[in-house]
Amino acid sequence: HGAKENFCFAIDNAPEADYYFFSDQDDVWKKDKVELQVREIQKLKGPALVYCDAEIVDQDLKPVSKKTLSEQFTKMPKKHTLARSFLANRVAGCTMCLNKELLDAAKGLEASKIIMHDFYIVLYALSYGSLKFLDKTLNFYRQHEYNVMGAGTDYVQTSLFQKVFKLFSKDFRRKWHEEAQEYFIQTEYLIERNPEKENPEAKNFITVSKRKHILSRIIGFYFYRYRTKDWWVTIERGF
Repeated sequence: HGAKENFCFAIDNAPEADYYFFSDQDDVWKKDKVELQVREIQKLKGPALVYCDAEIVDQDLKPVSKKTLSEQFTKMPKKHTLARSFLANRVAGCTMCLNKELLDAAKGLEASKIIMHDFYIVLYALSYGSLKFLDKTLNFYRQHEYNVMGAGTDYVQTSLFQKVFKLFSKDFRRKWHEEAQEYFIQTEYLIERNPEKENPEAKNFITVSKRKHILSRIIGFYFYRYRTKDWWVTIERGF
């Protein structure tokens, strides 16, 4: 059924446990991964998430990038963490350790209303629980031709001319708009599933995203810090 639907099914049908890890079929874990992440998550209260870093390797476990996985995903900002996470998934599911309270909060997800299971879980932890980065590479994240989701190799910059050209292309703008809606739907869904919990940042993000004028939306994303590390990605989300 696809990665997203399958992970949602796994969450709904997971047996009772204190802690949970997501594992893709091609993950390779270092021997102390479970011990170190469980040790850290035991220090946290409420719905808790601890994630580690990973080395990006090929199918033979040889490095394919100078960057680690957290760097490819764009590191979690130290300030305005939730605000800057609405438009970017900053944590890979295969690096996560969740406690039971957080996993239970992710049960019953409608796959059509989220971008990915790990993205939603990060937003929930930042909104209503706790999240911690364990700065250790405890996974080997394998990249090969069959990856459903991947980190790729080192990022290739798009020229300024190509970026400006997209602004004047109706097809590109329509595509950007359709993709951006997924981020807004996911955040609205987070609010809808937790009506008894206060989340002013999420509500304001939705308000800004529904502004009529493109320029007003983009300025709002920057002003309220609803942005990614790449300023151009933020512009794309605003169209």
